[in-house]
Amino acid sequence: MKSRDTLDEQQRQLTYFSACSAGTCQCRGFRPVLNNQDDEATERRASRADRENDYAPMTRDLEALGCEEVIECRICGHSIGFHAEAVKTLSQKDIATYSDRISDLQSCCTEISEIDPSHESLQTLYIMMQVLLKSLRTLSPIEVPFIGKPHDSDALSAFQLVRKFVASRQVDNS
Repeated sequence: MKSRDTLDEQQRQLTYFSACSAGTCQCRGFRPVLNNQDDEATERRASRADRENDYAPMTRDLEALGCEEVIECRICGHSIGFHAEAVKTLSQKDIATYSDRISDLQSCCTEISEIDPSHESLQTLYIMMQVLLKSLRTLSPIEVPFIGKPHDSDALSAFQLVRKFVASRQVDNS
């Protein structure tokens, strides 16, 4: 990749959700080829918590995208440049917004593993994850009728709103 096409850490992480633009490729997001030569790091990732968390692969891939230069996608074999076409056209403000959504999605993934499966708020959290994923994959704004659009710069993130909703729900212990 040419130096003028170099992606910053946030842009590289957004390619995880960005479809490949190479011809008829159907790949829906850049998955880095992981270098497993660092046995200590591999051992840490293999902790019980990571094995139990279904979303650990997403977290591992996002960490790899943020801290090392990756060459090709392990799904389609194309370079990160093919996945970054849409990301390159985003403004810095949009990149920051979508990066916040990645953080919200990771928070949802962590939170979902801590909620009792029979609790009704699990469905709300799952729907929020779907909304975040759709926004990241299409690079479009979140349009949720019951939340609306905030008008001030100190507005809560989508995850924070859902978390406040979940916390406000009374738990029936019967």
